[in-house]
Amino acid sequence: MKQSWIFLILICSIIISYLFFIYLRSSYDVLGYSYKVGQIADRDIIAPFTFTVYKSEEALQRERDIIASRIDPIYMVSDEIKFSVLQRIDLFMETIALIPVHDTAQINDNLQRQFGFTLSQNLLDEMSDQRKRLQLYDHIGQTINRIMDIGIYADDFNMTGIQLARNAEIRRYNLERLYSLEESYNRIVRDMPDVGLRRVLEQILPYLLTENIIVDQERT
Repeated sequence: MKQSWIFLILICSIIISYLFFIYLRSSYDVLGYSYKVGQIADRDIIAPFTFTVYKSEEALQRERDIIASRIDPIYMVSDEIKFSVLQRIDLFMETIALIPVHDTAQINDNLQRQFGFTLSQNLLDEMSDQRKRLQLYDHIGQTINRIMDIGIYADDFNMTGIQLARNAEIRRYNLERLYSLEESYNRIVRDMPDVGLRRVLEQILPYLLTENIIVDQERT
């Protein structure tokens, strides 16, 4: 009797194993693929069920940074930044225009509050002449417009060329065809014929001028 039970259990086990094997074979046939561990799939494989992969925020950020570093960004010349720079220059000239009616301390207080710098008495004396103020304003407006239309990039760019979007067209530009921030300073100062106004430019440009070549977030 005991041997009969053992034999019956053995037969049932064989039948169950066979049925399970048939089920697995049919499952693989439904999925339409069969790969071994380590084999590279020739198509996208979608799991037949949902599962969650847990990663820390630090790990996710590292992965995002790695992916972002592999993307060659597309840049644009920002007219908005150019207009902002020109507005700051207008505000500076309005402040300087008050030299005849305000004392040095008041002028420098306004400059410090609005721009973060002050001017020496010698430079304020230069700017007390209305003719020189107009000369400075015309020079800054013309040269900054021209240079910023070409484009100013940050001094810490560590590449020889960039992809630049202009008029809905993306082209690769060597940086030699554009201006670095330092080159912009030097060009604006060098092209000013008046020596006294050159000293004024050397003082104020680092606080007024900024790069306007930025990453185009929509196209990148």
